[in-house]
Amino acid sequence: MIIDKKGKLFGKISIIDICIVLILVLCLGAAYMRFAGGMTDITAKNVTIEYTYEVKNIRMYTVEALERGGDIYKRSAGEDYMGMIVNVEHSANKDFVADVDGVYKTTGIPGRYDAIVTIQTQGKLMNSAIYTSSNQRVEAGSLVYMFTKWATCGGDIKSVRILD
Repeated sequence: MIIDKKGKLFGKISIIDICIVLILVLCLGAAYMRFAGGMTDITAKNVTIEYTYEVKNIRMYTVEALERGGDIYKRSAGEDYMGMIVNVEHSANKDFVADVDGVYKTTGIPGRYDAIVTIQTQGKLMNSAIYTSSNQRVEAGSLVYMFTKWATCGGDIKSVRILD
C-alpha cells in the first residue's frame, strides 16, 4: 500500500506536505511569468503627445491662470507630471437644459466660461495605450483633475494625438 493509515506516502511523506510544496511551486512559476515577462513582449516607443482637455463652468480668474501656461500635474504636490500647457481657448459657458415639455434649450451661467486647454508632453506608446513620462495613462473621455501653479480644475480629456 502506498498511503498508510496516518496519511503518509510510503510511510514517510504527508499528503498535505506534498500539496503545500506543489502550491508553492505553482505560485513561484506564476510570479516568474508575471514579473519576468515570460509570455509577452511589450515594447514602448517614445513619442510626443498632444491632448486637449475641456474644463467647464470656470471663472475668468481660472481661465487667466491657465493662460499663464506652465506645467500640469495630476496631484497637487507636483507628482505625476501630465505635461505643459501650450494653448488655451475659452468661450462663454454653455449648457443644455430640458424644459418640462422635453425640449432642450441652450443656456449658460453669466460670468462663467468653458476652456479647451492643449497640453504637450513626452510619453510612451505601448501597444494601443498612451502613457505620459510619469506613467499616467492618457485617453479620450477620461475625467482628470489637474493642478498647476496657479489653478486647480477638473475636466475631460477630449482628444489625444501623437505628434511624432
